[in-house]
Amino acid sequence: MLSLKMLTNVLLSVKRYSYITLQQVTCRTIVSSIGMDSTGRKKRPVWKKLIAEHAPLLLPAAHDALTARIIERIGFKAYQIGGFALNGARHAYPDLDLTHFGEERHGFYDIISASSLPVMIDADDCYGDVKNVTRTIRGYEALGA
Repeated sequence: MLSLKMLTNVLLSVKRYSYITLQQVTCRTIVSSIGMDSTGRKKRPVWKKLIAEHAPLLLPAAHDALTARIIERIGFKAYQIGGFALNGARHAYPDLDLTHFGEERHGFYDIISASSLPVMIDADDCYGDVKNVTRTIRGYEALGA
């Protein structure tokens, strides 16, 4: 079985995916299935189709709008955004919850707006308790995630 590192090296050498990072998807990742705006509604059927294929889905990580656009142009079917990639690229912050929901939401919006592909967002702990989980999911759905 190929490890993630070996798979990354193969992809980088075969298709020359410069400046694209690959991250493992964890159980803390939230995939929204209900779009709250027109962007989300357009992407929802695409997610359902991708999941129904029952095939491995490689999701490169976008850390900024340019990376999202490159991912789309290369031909990936979807991509993901992680909090660490976003905060590292924008503020040079480690993954220690140093930013709040509003800051990350603006960063996610910039990235999502640059691509028409469906996106999965890693929401970590959703910024608090159960009420915050609901608010976070609704906020990301409104962005089109």
